Amino acid sequence: MVTFQRLNKRGDQKKTYRFYRFYEDSQTIEIASADECLSSVDKESFHLESTFKRLVEVGRVVFINYGEHKGKLAVIVDIVDHNRALIDGPLDDVPRQSLAFRRLVLTDIVIPKLPRGAGSAVIKKLSEKEDLHGKWQSTAWANKLKIRARRAALTDFERFKLMKLKKQASMERDRWLRHMMVAVTRRYLLQKEVAKLKKK
Repeated sequence: MVTFQRLNKRGDQKKTYRFYRFYEDSQTIEIASADECLSSVDKESFHLESTFKRLVEVGRVVFINYGEHKGKLAVIVDIVDHNRALIDGPLDDVPRQSLAFRRLVLTDIVIPKLPRGAGSAVIKKLSEKEDLHGKWQSTAWANKLKIRARRAALTDFERFKLMKLKKQASMERDRWLRHMMVAVTRRYLLQKEVAKLKKK
């Protein structure tokens, strides 16, 4: 398997591209032009990998980051144009509406085989079948949002206690590092003295 990554080469008037050629059976990396790659390698023996993993598609679960329904999940039902999508979130009480992509954040969750323009009942049924909320709660993204909300709800005294605990943990870590450095230095000096005695 050979993978090519396109890089833009600057400095020339013509826009040329160079490709990194990675071989799985060795540690070598060759750099070749596009013509050399296509002439020396069969088209069926390599593939181009996209850097985009989350694509705008029907069935993609999105996180709303602005507006009345901020913090809720919805599903893309249809794509209006390159700026807006039709979403629906029956599990989180998000009504069907057209929303701009800048108000949405794509997640890794996709509801497979969702018909284009499906109704709320179909979306709710498939979402419950795929355990949409369970998959979302198990992601690191949802855990970070929980921690952020928990910290925002702390009182002044709880924030003070958190600060003291962080200082205590930092002092313990620094103390352990100092002990380790002293131990490593003593061992190095001892090995040096032993080497000198062996030479004599």
